[in-house]
Amino acid sequence: MITENPIFGLKVQNLAINTIRNEFAAYLELLAEDGFVQGLRMVKNPVDLPLFTWKWLPRGAMTLILQRSILGVESCVSAAVSYQLGAMGLLTPEKAAELNDPVKLPGKGNGMANTFYNKLPAQIDQGLPLETMDPDLWAVVTRLYKEVRNPLFHGYELSETNPAGVLEALKVLQRLYEWMDSWWGCFQKQQPAKL
Repeated sequence: MITENPIFGLKVQNLAINTIRNEFAAYLELLAEDGFVQGLRMVKNPVDLPLFTWKWLPRGAMTLILQRSILGVESCVSAAVSYQLGAMGLLTPEKAAELNDPVKLPGKGNGMANTFYNKLPAQIDQGLPLETMDPDLWAVVTRLYKEVRNPLFHGYELSETNPAGVLEALKVLQRLYEWMDSWWGCFQKQQPAKL
C-alpha cells in the first residue's frame, strides 16, 4: 500500500482478520434469528448490527452486511496468501508489491473473483485455486460476483429486504472461508468470539 505522503494523509491497511471473521460470524447468527428477521419487516425500526445501529431502510442494512462480508473474505484471502508466503520464506519486497495490486497478477482470466480465489492462492501453490479445489463452489462464486458482488461495489444496493437470500450468500462465503482454512490453518481450531 502507499505509505509515503498519501492523499489527505489517509493511510490504509488490510482489515483486521480476527475482527472481520468475528463480525461475519455475528451476521450469520443474526440472520438465523427469527426475531432479527421479523424486525427487518418494520421499516421505521432501527436495525441493530454487531458494530452499530442502522437507522435507514432495512435493505440498506442487508446491502451493508453483504458488502462487509465480501470485503472480509477477500481481505482474509489476501492476508492468508501473504502470511503463507512469509512462512515459506517467499515473501520478498517484490512479491509483497505484487500482492498489493493482485489484479495485475499473472494467470489466466480476469475479474475480482478470479483474482481472489484463483490467482492469489496460486502464488503459494498451483493446486490451491478454488477452480481446481472445488469447481462446484467456484461456479457459484463466479455467479455471486457477477450478479451481486460487482454491482454492490459499483453503486448499486439490494432492491429489497431479503434476509433469506443474504443468509444463503453468507453461507457461500462461509464455504470460501472453509476452503481457505483447508490450506491456511490459522482459524481451523479457533472459535469466533462474541462481538
